Parts: sequence; C-alpha cells; structure tokens
Amino acid sequence: MINTAKIKSFISRFTSLLSRADQILIGMVVFVGIISVWILFLFRTPGDSVQIYVDNKFAYQFDLAENGLFDISTSYGSLELKISDRSAWILNSTCPAKICKKMGKISSSNQSIVCLPNRVLICIKGKKNKQWIDLITQ
Repeated sequence: MINTAKIKSFISRFTSLLSRADQILIGMVVFVGIISVWILFLFRTPGDSVQIYVDNKFAYQFDLAENGLFDISTSYGSLELKISDRSAWILNSTCPAKICKKMGKISSSNQSIVCLPNRVLICIKGKKNKQWIDLITQ
C-alpha cells in the first residue's frame, strides 16, 4: 500500500527547496514535453513497406501487407525478420547482445530496427503526407 503521508512530506520538502519561478519553469517543461509526445503520436503515419539495408546498401523490400518469415543473411551473420499484422520485428539474430531483437515491433513510417554487428538497417516506409509541412527544410 502506498503511504500518502510520506509522499506528501516529500513533495512539501521538495517544493520548499524551489522558488516559485523554478516551479513554473519545471511545470512548463513538463507541459511542453507532454504536448510534444502527443503531437508525435497524432501525426504518426502507418507504414506500407519494409526496406532492408545491408552495409548501407539497399538489399530487400517487403510489403507490410504480406505476412511471412524472411531470412536476411550477411557476411557478418543472419537475422530472421517476421512480418505479421502490418508490423515487422526480429525473431532471431546471430549477434551477441540481441539488441535488435529487443527493439520490438515497428509499424509506423520512419521507425527502424538496427543490428550493428550484422550491419543491417530495417526501415518502415510509408506514403508521404503532403499536407504536413516540414519547417526545417523550408
């Protein structure tokens, strides 16, 4: 059970160390962070295809609508890519740390899985949203 008295005493001790301006600044930073994450999820576009690069060269492309298990072999090792329910993920890899396997499923445009020991990059590509304005390049 959560001890609310301890939580209240911690909050009161913490807020007594901060000035009113510090509290407002922290609140604004948290607010902007929450809004930024919300905007990222709001404008996320679903992916159409999976592009695979080996040694920074385009190697394969698979449609996300086609379910299947694909072997990706390189001179450094191999990966098993699973595509199902418009998502892609790594089932097995010969790399030692298996970080690529732990990255989980990807399904939205511009998401990626990277396996550095095998030198493989797996990207989700989707249709370009022409209504979205890229403020950096304009």
